[in-house]
Amino acid sequence: MTRSTAGNDSIDAQFRTIAELAGDIAFSIDLPAQRLRYLSPAFSALLGHDAAALQEAIAGNGRHVARGALGMHLVASAEGALGTRHVQDIDVRNADGHPVGLQVITTVLRNADGSSSLVGLLRDLTAQRTHLADQRRFASMLNHEFRTPLATIDGAVQGLQ
Repeated sequence: MTRSTAGNDSIDAQFRTIAELAGDIAFSIDLPAQRLRYLSPAFSALLGHDAAALQEAIAGNGRHVARGALGMHLVASAEGALGTRHVQDIDVRNADGHPVGLQVITTVLRNADGSSSLVGLLRDLTAQRTHLADQRRFASMLNHEFRTPLATIDGAVQGLQ
């Protein structure tokens, strides 16, 4: 099946919209130049940094985006094998200095012209981490609530013996 360039642009726009509707941050980086080609607007909304700050981080000048942690991870992912999917959770700091957990999902793809691009998604882990913390807190409370009556019953049984 052959598609026109205009058709590919339309499909690309649709996939970017799908990723953005899901709350994910889609991106594409040209390789080996490591030039940011596309970045979802959700990146600025979540982290308070713009595309230029991410480009600096990718170039190793990451004074903004987590002192380069995100940029270093993306550069390391770009060195992976073609088509290999990489998934890693990292912590970065937003523009206010608050930590934000991100899941970084990347793969290297071959472009039509023979060059390569690193494409991927960044997912905000805040809601997931909050949910897990709530579960741990509930389990701890439940554990405490059962131990107190059990300790009383155990003490009474030992007294009867």
